[in-house]
Amino acid sequence: ELFFNTLYFTSNRDGKAEIYKLTKKGVERVTQTPGNSESWGPINRGRNLYFTSNRSSQDEVYVLDRPATAIFEIESWTDILNDKLPASNGLYIIR
Repeated sequence: ELFFNTLYFTSNRDGKAEIYKLTKKGVERVTQTPGNSESWGPINRGRNLYFTSNRSSQDEVYVLDRPATAIFEIESWTDILNDKLPASNGLYIIR
């Protein structure tokens, strides 16, 4: 599944803001975090989905590449713009 072929949105239907996707089977939750996965709207860029979250009591930007399996720190936005993310299917934190 490619992110750009899917509709993603933020909802607080479970009591706090999380990101969901709309599929042929219905609505499926994408994030499951201790904080809110708030975002002005998840942004699709190729296979990556960018969003904000306050899981560490501070708003930060994350990028999701397929199902989340790991968290990596990204040094700069330049790495994202040049698609120089670590080779892993996981969740990356951007500071």
